Amino acid sequence: MLRVQKQSTTFRQIFGRIQTYIEYALEGIYYFLPFQLLFQQFLSQKILLLFWLFLFMLITQNALTELGAPYLFLEPEYLNAFNFTSLFLLGISFGIFCFAYQMTCYIQYGHKFPFLALSKYPFLKFSLNNSLIPILFWITYCFCFFHFHEQTLPLSRILFYLSGALLGGIFTSILTLFYFSKKESNILQLLGNRLLAELGNSKAFIREAKKTFQFYGSEIRIDSYLDFDGIQKPKIHAKVQFRNLVKIINQSHTNGLIAELGLFLLLLILGIFQESTIFRIPAGASFMLLFSFMIMLIGAIIYWFQRIGPLIIPLLLIVFYILNQNTWLIGPHHAFGLDYTRKPVPYTPKTLQRLIDTISVRQDSLQTIALLENWKKRWQKKYGNNQKPLLILLNVSGGGTRAAVWSVACIQQLEKELKGKFLEQTVLITGASGGMIGAAYYRDLLLRAQQQNIPISELYKAEVIDKIAKDLLNPVVFNFTTNLLLPFQQFYEGGFRYNKDRGYIFENQLIENTGAFINMRLKDYRQAEKDALIPMQIFTPTIANDGRKLIISSQPVSYLCRPFQFNAYYANEIAAVEHAKLFQEHSGENLKITTALRMNATFPLVLPFVELPTQPKIEVLDAGVNDNFGVHTSIKFLEVFDTWIKQNTRGTLIVQIRDSPREKNAPPTPPATLAEQILGILGSTYQSFAANKDLLNDEILEYAKKWHAHPLEVVDLQYIPANQFQGASLSFRLTAREKKDILNALHNPINVGARNYIKQLIENPSL
Repeated sequence: MLRVQKQSTTFRQIFGRIQTYIEYALEGIYYFLPFQLLFQQFLSQKILLLFWLFLFMLITQNALTELGAPYLFLEPEYLNAFNFTSLFLLGISFGIFCFAYQMTCYIQYGHKFPFLALSKYPFLKFSLNNSLIPILFWITYCFCFFHFHEQTLPLSRILFYLSGALLGGIFTSILTLFYFSKKESNILQLLGNRLLAELGNSKAFIREAKKTFQFYGSEIRIDSYLDFDGIQKPKIHAKVQFRNLVKIINQSHTNGLIAELGLFLLLLILGIFQESTIFRIPAGASFMLLFSFMIMLIGAIIYWFQRIGPLIIPLLLIVFYILNQNTWLIGPHHAFGLDYTRKPVPYTPKTLQRLIDTISVRQDSLQTIALLENWKKRWQKKYGNNQKPLLILLNVSGGGTRAAVWSVACIQQLEKELKGKFLEQTVLITGASGGMIGAAYYRDLLLRAQQQNIPISELYKAEVIDKIAKDLLNPVVFNFTTNLLLPFQQFYEGGFRYNKDRGYIFENQLIENTGAFINMRLKDYRQAEKDALIPMQIFTPTIANDGRKLIISSQPVSYLCRPFQFNAYYANEIAAVEHAKLFQEHSGENLKITTALRMNATFPLVLPFVELPTQPKIEVLDAGVNDNFGVHTSIKFLEVFDTWIKQNTRGTLIVQIRDSPREKNAPPTPPATLAEQILGILGSTYQSFAANKDLLNDEILEYAKKWHAHPLEVVDLQYIPANQFQGASLSFRLTAREKKDILNALHNPINVGARNYIKQLIENPSL
């Protein structure tokens, strides 16, 4: 019995000791400086943590994956190449962001740990203790980078590229260490008459005293911290004289200000030389520099305004937004080639009605019929007068660079298999965004091949696709970053002055990538279209103000804008406006073809809405808002020329080139968080919108089949990813893996069957 009591007492003692050790360990962890710093940020610096959270979500492909944002960090490009250099530049930007984060935290929390001021290099030691999140980020990035490339790159290459990112981060860290080892001081180095002289001014003395007393009131208990020699305990010290502590803190603020000015100058210099390709750093690096500048600015605002700092930030954002609406600050985003010096055109129902008067519609219709006659004669001259051609209408979908590459790949494959007969019988190309960029690119190559007697086989080479697949996003993101600080750069085009905005950079990069569209304007394609050397191409960007289409074409096409008149009491609304007629007095025919392409592909945020010279002012955005395939335009064309088509062709074939499958399975989804549910609602809304457009187009095509009363076929070529849940992103940049997946879709049995059917329809006159 006694033994049992002794054993019980022993167990209680052991348990009590274990409990004491656990409590002691937890207390040691809680009062360990790295954890206290993390805890303080969760309490009062959630804005900084949101930046980190967003970056973690990006590199782990849990945010904006459909738009390709994670690939800016997992496969960055510099000078159109993914290599050691691009990773090194990205690593430098990571290092700059980490430094900005450390400096912002130090300014906010440095005063709460005055024992650091007694030691040598207080900022560097603070940064060492505040490195939990940056270290976790680097580890996560390395893991995600390896996982992203493990099936496409050998291990040695992955490690080589990763070493570039790590060396970039180390390079930035070394610069930081060197700078602060030379510039930073501790209290012992600042004692003496010099300090007294600097704080001799009584007003400054009182002001700094108030700050210091406030700092002392918020001092936090710390039992241990990381030093360069290991874990150390803070030295027991009396209260540091306030003037000495003030000097240390002010010195940190000065260093932070110098660093922020340095970052500002870096962005400024990069912006000034943004047209030089060597200065166009990877898009991911541009974002990191912008984030760095933002968190340092946010930190400064919160420090100077203290408790009301979080309220000042949204106020400044509102002010910034208002200033961005004023053209005197950054200027409007113009359509290059238009004359904005003339009096704006009244954008009124009366003006729109005048553009579609009966005489104009009839004249334009006759001109297009003359074009169709030239097309028929050209075809019959080659294949015989006793045969009627098959009229092809080509519809290409939007979808960024993936749509551009897919449209070029499909057109090239059809041209190769049909020995040039596909575009010979194509009368009209319509659509949206990237698909129209790809189609316009191939059309431009076809025109130059005919004008310069280049063998058509040159258009079947792989380099044709390689050029359109090149990155368009890096320079656009870079311009967006630098133009926040340098919005006044301008250039002259055709005697008119415009701003060097994202649109300007986008167009120049498109020309640089492809070697096409050089000095080409709408009017430069007019004669080639009339002579049926190339198909007509009609762009239909959406007018943001009222939802109408802006019809942009080298040919007069007012007949596409005229609404149907039921009777004297009811007529359809005018749903489209012809660009050339609306801006006849503003050099509308001089619109650059790249600008027409850009207006047709204006994805919000990526490209700026184009403002047109009207009163009131109107802006245009992506054609996909109204019709992502150009089906409406094609059917309207078919309806206007229904009689001619029945008399002069053996039928009509509408070929749709889609950047996505017609039918998609719902991806498997784990239980979602509240944030994911909210984002899911937005995502499902967008998907429902896109699906609804498909259903509406199907109905329009079905009705056309019935009223046309002439052979009408519809065939689509679909980009079907190898993995239905991991297709190419909707972006103006593709990774090598995405490009390969797009090209492999040509060999999908569905697309092979569709191409074979198209060939049968074209080559067999009896069909």
